[in-house]
Amino acid sequence: MPRTPLVLFRGVHNITPERLKQIGTHFLALAASTLSPSSPLPSMEFPKFLLLGLLLSLLASASYSATSWDDEDFFKTCSSHRCSKHGPQIRFPFRLSSNPPSCGAPGMLLSCSGHDTILDHPVLGACKVTEIYYRFGIINAIPLADSSSQCPLQKLVPLNQSTDVYKPMALEDSVLLGCQTDFIAANQEEVVGPSSCLSFSNNASQFWYLVNPETDMSTLPMGCVVVASDIPIPYSCDKNGRRYHTPFFGRSLFKEKAYKTIHFGETSLNWSINIITSVCQRCEQDGKHCGFSSNRGQAFCQRHGSNVILIAATTSAATLVVLVATALYLSLKRRYSEEIHMKVEIETTEEEKEKVKQMAIVALWCIQWNPKNRPSMSKVVNMLTGRLQNLQIPPKPFVSSKSHSMV
Repeated sequence: MPRTPLVLFRGVHNITPERLKQIGTHFLALAASTLSPSSPLPSMEFPKFLLLGLLLSLLASASYSATSWDDEDFFKTCSSHRCSKHGPQIRFPFRLSSNPPSCGAPGMLLSCSGHDTILDHPVLGACKVTEIYYRFGIINAIPLADSSSQCPLQKLVPLNQSTDVYKPMALEDSVLLGCQTDFIAANQEEVVGPSSCLSFSNNASQFWYLVNPETDMSTLPMGCVVVASDIPIPYSCDKNGRRYHTPFFGRSLFKEKAYKTIHFGETSLNWSINIITSVCQRCEQDGKHCGFSSNRGQAFCQRHGSNVILIAATTSAATLVVLVATALYLSLKRRYSEEIHMKVEIETTEEEKEKVKQMAIVALWCIQWNPKNRPSMSKVVNMLTGRLQNLQIPPKPFVSSKSHSMV
């Protein structure tokens, strides 16, 4: 015996486009089987069967569109912010401290201090965020001076700055050089400094420089020693997202970046969170923003276009299934009629009219614009098996309105 439509649509709240196609295939197979001589469903009942199929298809497509609605709700609740007109935009996976925890990934909380965007880094402490490159998962930040050190560069020298979320960016580094005396480099585009605020107990150097890693160290004065060889300098890119890389854009670019690091402590960090970072970077590279669904437990890309278009598209797909089944029914009905030479009269009784009206009312409830007005699967079954007089006429399906009672 073929499966009933209710079995086919079980779990409709998790419907996907692929599942909708499978449902359509099963529905067509079931439609054809009802016209066989051994079918338990009389051919006179087939129009009702088609209407029920359309109703359940609409419910499936409306449930799918509800996912889009929930996703859009994320961007309404977790809208982007800036701490100042020219400050970096704060959006998922980051969140502003005034937004709900669900608006951001763990460890990616930002706050506003006046016009400054502040990150509380577990190793570097409070940092002023100057740039956020969502397409590449990179953030530029300046560690703020505190009671432990009045020298921002001092915080960049510790060997391990990595945390569960942030790691020093390895795309472009500089070499920290400590010297006993001040000097003027022959190539001032490759050597930036000096700074005299650094202090190390095991190093008597008084002057500190950042040097391009490609510089020939033999050209530097005697008495200079390499203190660290992996000090990140700030990341930068053009308006199209192409990275400004020192070997391609000239050594003057290194000087500009290294100046920000040695005098202000500006550095670059990569962020990485499992199941979020890769999805969000693909979204950003496709020109879309990234969000997170707590219900599905996964990151997603913001859809372009309105929910009306999505509802219309998915509903059209469901309707197409029923139309094809109807065409199949009419074709097979004509063939079987010729074979058995029997005229079939369909008498439309008052009871049948009421049942059709009842199904139509339930179908309109299932495609309501407001997801709160759409009935659950169990509610649909109760509405279909209950009395027509108990059903309230729904509002126009694609007009936003206050919640209405269904019964």
